[in-house]
Amino acid sequence: MHKAKHLFWMAALALGACSEGDPATTDATTPPPTREAGAGSADASSGKNLDAGALLDAASANPARSDAQVVRCTVAPDCLSVRTAVLSLAPCCSEATSCGFAYESSIVVDRATFSASLGLAPGESCVPETTIFHTAPTGESQRVPLGDGGQVLVSTDCPTSFVTSIPFRGCCLPNNECALTTYPAQAELKVLVDGADLPFTRIECVKADELNAQIKASQLAGYGRVLSTTGSCNYAELDRTLPRASP
Repeated sequence: MHKAKHLFWMAALALGACSEGDPATTDATTPPPTREAGAGSADASSGKNLDAGALLDAASANPARSDAQVVRCTVAPDCLSVRTAVLSLAPCCSEATSCGFAYESSIVVDRATFSASLGLAPGESCVPETTIFHTAPTGESQRVPLGDGGQVLVSTDCPTSFVTSIPFRGCCLPNNECALTTYPAQAELKVLVDGADLPFTRIECVKADELNAQIKASQLAGYGRVLSTTGSCNYAELDRTLPRASP
């Protein structure tokens, strides 16, 4: 359990987020409102609305502030927050993305270097979803036995989807479609939801749409944007060739 918590503190740090983040973020079940982004929009990192008129008036009064510094953006309706005892992330938007995570961290000392490592321009605080959600090849096929006698077949034919460093490995369904499995991430996910017994805290192999629906129904709602993967696999061949656990 300690190791799992450590892994997710590291994931939180990778986003520049920690539990010290503003608790007054948009509720996970409520679509966030339109926000202003850009220079002078520090409140965007805490999920607070900004007065567009006030920003525009300020820009007019100060020619040094170009129009590019007052960018109106709208957070995507399905861009939600993540609230756990381990980390708290608020949905945000910017000129570059309609969904990202705003970060605050007392751990980061050199914020400019840290922001640059995330691909953010100076003064930006909204980490785009493309930094958070990505895919990669699945390295090794594997049979994962389940306690009820079932199994999950991880397949190199099926890509893995990541949320930060959390892997949802590619797996093969009996109908030869590629899907995603919560193995072995379910242990860490269970830590994030305070030990709750949810579908994704158990080992399963499901399509991305189903996985995202499960995540959005939890306090990890903002993570319910796992990228869908495509591909086909040979379930029967995997079942025939993958080693079985010794009795």
